[in-house]
Amino acid sequence: MDIGAYVAPTLRNVAFTAPYMHDGRFKTLDDVIDFYSSKVVWSPSISPLMHHVASRGVQLTPSQKSDLKNFILTLTDSSFVQSAAFARPAKFPDEK
Repeated sequence: MDIGAYVAPTLRNVAFTAPYMHDGRFKTLDDVIDFYSSKVVWSPSISPLMHHVASRGVQLTPSQKSDLKNFILTLTDSSFVQSAAFARPAKFPDEK
């Protein structure tokens, strides 16, 4: 059963993609980390793989939250973001 399932996007350059979550409810990575640490709420559509829902999240310590955020930030590829090869073209082929 895949109720509530979706394809997770890559974490590459996630620091540049705020707001976060499917509905944009979180403005910062810290907000997302806090949510999964202590603000998860059970619902009928929550994944059975969300093992820590009964305790409202994984209960990370402040140090663990900092470590997690620092790891996520290592996935930033500034050379990719600044590369002209991956920039939006001035005009798409079908635009006039």
